[in-house]
Amino acid sequence: MSFIGKDEATINTVLNRKESELVSITPFGIAERMELSIYNDINILFGSKGTGKTDILKGLSEYYNSIGYRTSVYQSSNKHLDEEFDLRGLSFNTDLSSLGINECNKEIELIKNATEVGITSLSKYKQHFSEEETNRIAKKLTIKSINHFDEENLKRKVLETKEVLTNFNKIKKYVSTNVQVQELIDLNLIEELLYLLEKILNTLKEKINDKYLEAKSIELLNNIVTIFNAEITKKTGIPQKPTTTGFAEYARNRIRIEKATNTIIASINTVINPIDDYAGKLGEKGELYCRTNLKIQDGQFVNGSYSTVKNINKTPQKILAQK
Repeated sequence: MSFIGKDEATINTVLNRKESELVSITPFGIAERMELSIYNDINILFGSKGTGKTDILKGLSEYYNSIGYRTSVYQSSNKHLDEEFDLRGLSFNTDLSSLGINECNKEIELIKNATEVGITSLSKYKQHFSEEETNRIAKKLTIKSINHFDEENLKRKVLETKEVLTNFNKIKKYVSTNVQVQELIDLNLIEELLYLLEKILNTLKEKINDKYLEAKSIELLNNIVTIFNAEITKKTGIPQKPTTTGFAEYARNRIRIEKATNTIIASINTVINPIDDYAGKLGEKGELYCRTNLKIQDGQFVNGSYSTVKNINKTPQKILAQK
């Protein structure tokens, strides 16, 4: 196969070998009759925009319709498709939440501000117990240190109870709004179920309030303990005894970071279904749709056919995904 380009002599040589039919049409009025050689396989009209190609096609269609053929001319819109439907995505805008994907704002903020929580050094225990109580105040004190109470466990229980409350709210909404449920289940049973769900929701709300107050009370108590121990250290001159070993805090911090990381990775790996917009009909050829494909930057994705949404720089996205 060879390409003949737009060389007129070569084109005419090729066309002269084909069978043609001389057609006379007046696409620009009776005063401008023109004759065209129409071939029995493929015919191509060359010409810049606005030179009358569409008018010629309409004239050919009228001619062939008049002798018994059924023809039509497809004319594109005056606007280009890429302008009409924003094929380049210049004005396309969306966010993950509208697509049902977790945006992970809290998780990203947690990782950005994350610091390592250290374990209590043995030297601090040694320093505390090796000091002699030479101070008169120290010898008279009965309580010289108080340990902190575990407040993280209560905070975790509050969050767990909130999650249960959210799920029961979803169940109530489903039962009360789903048409199929109302068609298949007796109304009295539905009302009874909704009544029980409301009681459960109220109970959970009370538990959340109680656990929240308890957690805040422990937090306040721990702050008092911290101040108390610091004052004892000032009065006695003995280094403060560590209130915790630090292992629990270290582990919780690592677990929080890991959970946040897993949540972000799950969102990044989410497959987004293409968005199809109806463009119009093409007559016998069918219907035209414009498809928008979306992909979350995973640190490895490189494709010049895609552009960023909201004019966001790709580089920070890649760095965060890779880390």
